[in-house]
Amino acid sequence: MLKEFDLELKAKHKANYVVGMDETGRGSMVFSLVAACVILPDDYYNPKITDSKKLSHTQLEEFEKEIKENALFYHIVEYDNSAIDTIGIQQINISAFIQLKDIAESKYKNIINLVDGNIMKNHRGFLSFEKGDSKSFSIACASILAKTHRDRSIINLAREYPHWNLEVNKGYGVDYINHVKDNGYPNKIHRFSYKIKDDKQIKLF
Repeated sequence: MLKEFDLELKAKHKANYVVGMDETGRGSMVFSLVAACVILPDDYYNPKITDSKKLSHTQLEEFEKEIKENALFYHIVEYDNSAIDTIGIQQINISAFIQLKDIAESKYKNIINLVDGNIMKNHRGFLSFEKGDSKSFSIACASILAKTHRDRSIINLAREYPHWNLEVNKGYGVDYINHVKDNGYPNKIHRFSYKIKDDKQIKLF
């Protein structure tokens, strides 16, 4: 059970609170990277909640509302494509988690920060887990908050940029690349540190 994973870590580290963190938009070729953190009460659990990528749009919307209603604390940060092009996606991703950690630690004492993936494994103050959003309830909930926030932003952008099918592809993959070939880059939201060559995405940094 995902909740047991969190509670066992909480007991092991003698922590008062567990903070789950995750991000979305890292591999997209448009717009922002969004990261979220959440602190949940020990007695809150929904066994239907898991990695956001495995959930339908309806489930995401339902669980987002439920998580926010039950959370002791949550926070969302967003870095736009201009910042990503200036600093690089790796450093933006690290900066997002550090910002969330600092905000959480300013409000709650003796916390442990659980993060999906290995990007923070060499940074003090974080516990990193491969596929953490399928192991930790807190990380799974953070992944839902991040994804629903970014998806709404992308859907709004799709109205402004109707030729790139953003409401479907969210700036990922071959579908987006094909729309770029047909319509050119949506200049204000495309990440130009991500180039397209031979039908593949190439990260410059």
